[in-house]
Amino acid sequence: MRNCFFFLVVLFVASSVFTQNKVKKKNLLKTVLTNIESKHNVKFSYAEETINNKYFELPINGENLEDLLQSIEKKVGVYINKINERYYSIVKYTSKKINICGYIKDSLTNYSLEQATIVLKNKQSIGTTTDSNGFFKLKKIRINDTLQVSFAGYKTILMLGNDFYKKKCLEVKLKEKLNVLDEVIIANYLSTNTIKNDDGSIVMRPKKRGVLPGLTESDVLLSTQQIPGIQSPVETAAGIHIRGGTPDQNLILFDGIKLYNTAHFFGSISAFNPNIIDKVTVYKNASNIKYGNHIAGVISMNSMDEVPQKQSTGFGVNMTAIDAFTTIPLTKKIGIQLSIRSSLSDFLKTPTMNNISTKVFQNTSISKGNLLAEQPYVEAKNDFSFLDMNTKFLYQLNEKNKITLQQILIHNSLDYRLQNFKINDIRSDKLKIKNYGFGATWNSKWNTSWKHNLNVYHAKYTLGYQREKNRAKTIYDYTNKDNTVNELSFDFLITKELNKKSSFLIGYQYAFSNIFFNLEKKNTVVFSESKNKNDGSINSHSILTGYKYKNKDFFIVDMGVRTTYLSSLNKVVAEPRLYTQLKIAPNFWLNASAELKQQYTSKIVEFFTSDFGLENKLWALSDNEEIPLLQSKQFTFGSIFKYKKWVVDFGMYYKSINGITSLSSGFNNYSKTVFNGSALIRGFDLLVRKKWSNRLNTWFSYNLGNTALTFDGFNSNQSFNGGFNISNSLYIAQQIKLSSWDLSLGWTYKAGLPFSSLINLNPNNGLEIEKYNNSNLPAYHRLDASATYNFFWDKKNKIISKVGISFLNIYNRKNILKRTSEVSYDDAFKATLNTIDTYSLSFTPNIIFRVEF
Repeated sequence: MRNCFFFLVVLFVASSVFTQNKVKKKNLLKTVLTNIESKHNVKFSYAEETINNKYFELPINGENLEDLLQSIEKKVGVYINKINERYYSIVKYTSKKINICGYIKDSLTNYSLEQATIVLKNKQSIGTTTDSNGFFKLKKIRINDTLQVSFAGYKTILMLGNDFYKKKCLEVKLKEKLNVLDEVIIANYLSTNTIKNDDGSIVMRPKKRGVLPGLTESDVLLSTQQIPGIQSPVETAAGIHIRGGTPDQNLILFDGIKLYNTAHFFGSISAFNPNIIDKVTVYKNASNIKYGNHIAGVISMNSMDEVPQKQSTGFGVNMTAIDAFTTIPLTKKIGIQLSIRSSLSDFLKTPTMNNISTKVFQNTSISKGNLLAEQPYVEAKNDFSFLDMNTKFLYQLNEKNKITLQQILIHNSLDYRLQNFKINDIRSDKLKIKNYGFGATWNSKWNTSWKHNLNVYHAKYTLGYQREKNRAKTIYDYTNKDNTVNELSFDFLITKELNKKSSFLIGYQYAFSNIFFNLEKKNTVVFSESKNKNDGSINSHSILTGYKYKNKDFFIVDMGVRTTYLSSLNKVVAEPRLYTQLKIAPNFWLNASAELKQQYTSKIVEFFTSDFGLENKLWALSDNEEIPLLQSKQFTFGSIFKYKKWVVDFGMYYKSINGITSLSSGFNNYSKTVFNGSALIRGFDLLVRKKWSNRLNTWFSYNLGNTALTFDGFNSNQSFNGGFNISNSLYIAQQIKLSSWDLSLGWTYKAGLPFSSLINLNPNNGLEIEKYNNSNLPAYHRLDASATYNFFWDKKNKIISKVGISFLNIYNRKNILKRTSEVSYDDAFKATLNTIDTYSLSFTPNIIFRVEF
């Protein structure tokens, strides 16, 4: 009996100890919450009656915060709403269900956010997206349900169902994710979702911006030409001249990868699918010190920046290309985005592509061959296609670390064949241009004030052209051209926020660039043969230091310096940059900038394939001899005035460039002698924008400028106008939104480009020039329009479609883009002087259809 009693005592004690190891006795919920606040550094807000006389069994060994809060919700019967990483609110649980609706808008522009996502926080299978007006509705949700409202590029917010129930169709404003020191000066700079930041940069949101004149889709490079000071003298997407700088002097980046080819179809169409691009940042002057190796502007494009919360897919077709994309959340922390776009020309000839082809191939060997093909015994075949493809993988390790992997491919191919059956003669022209890049980025926030950005990429550009002429299967004329750029880059930048007003940046950048070109030409009939080959490499090492100070929006200064060592040139180059802005009245700011820049890559003209007439420029490295290092100085002064719905932005600029050559300037069509010289660029640009209402927007821009070139030993050492100098231009645009319709109309006027007047042929049948670029072509002007209509296929607004139409050059103006001269010979070898004009696009329509879900 004693043994049995002893056994029962031991069993009771052991059971008591075991039970105590599992849980404590019940504690008041208020005490439990106080302990959690202390242990996990969080704060709870609640009404006393919500937690009065409520108890909770707190585990001795504890749990992680998320599991612990879920356990409290389940066992106590309250609802815990997470406001942010530190603050939580506690409300009584209720099973009452309600119907809600609302509008999601941009906090700055008040623009409706289409396809914003609203889901239940703890059950994300229940939710919806907004329509084109930012409207959504949800049925039968509990008053205490937490709703997660999100949109790409904006801060996600959490709200209770009761917040919407209190006010019918609540209007919710989302804020963009910006750095602490970033501030938007102008919200609707041009159209909706085009903003101007306090550092002078302009940010465009292609997916959220209204339709622009002449564009059914947000062609990225064509859209940037809406910005004052940015133009394309030859009416192409890639031919971007920023305040007098040439296209090869710009820095174009896609997700941090530098690109050497940015367009399809010989510059006609941007090589980027606008449906995956979240943000485009444009610098006309005073670009951030992290951008190097350029002396003109910067255009930086970025695709998705956050792990998607749900899958979205879209596809579309217009009269030039077909595309598809998808964004997939693999897990809560991992997402992937895929995109592909291809030309329609392989299986469908559209009026749009025919018009673009007419413009592109005019005055080339292809257009001349097509004229010959009108004869019964001559046949021509022209196959052209393009493709671009993007992939992005994003991994959000935690709140402080994010890793992305990105890829881009741009491919263009031309295969032309002209066969003369009468003499058994065949000419073939084959051209392939490819640009691809791979990159990786690691962003990390060490703490509230320190962060770093690590970016690595490899980019490769290849151009290959082969021409053959053969008769009776024997080659008698052969031309070959190869151009390759290989680039590897490593950037590491550290930013320290000193306080709420200032930050400091330090970093190191390394880039290895190898550029190769090979030119060969052989003709057995005239016994001629020539070759030109170059293979060069350069290592650049840059140390960056920068400082930014901002006293609210009263005074801003952003300064820094790049110090770069260029190995093959054995040079150290310092590039200081300064941007300041001063608020002198409630709605009036003054700004100024000064900067020095250098560039060791540029495009040069080659004469081996001049008879082909396409892609006759090659990328080359500076060698301190024929191709000097490009160096520029630029100073700007401007003002910004905004009052109510008016915006006036005025800027003057002065730029000098040393190290340009006649091989890259585009003026010297009459001599193959290489000249070195300089350029002086002066001008101003003006923007006036009036937003009449949320539906009606008008803007007007004007540019006045001059580019003067001077070359030692050329033109009697006198300066003359640059070949792409547009002395003045005017643009007026109107944008209207009517329910699901987006409409726009725009008119462009430009002074004609300079050209050289010829007197006659000299005794050696050479071109005798009166004065270089002393005359101007007739003025250029055209009217463009666009219209798109958005609609849904289902009642839940999960499948959205868009149809649209655009018209370029509505009144079919025959604008002359370029005028040159050449000498031709008749059968008696008598020389004749001919004037050759290159014309712009004729009236060109385009149609689009898109579906996204």
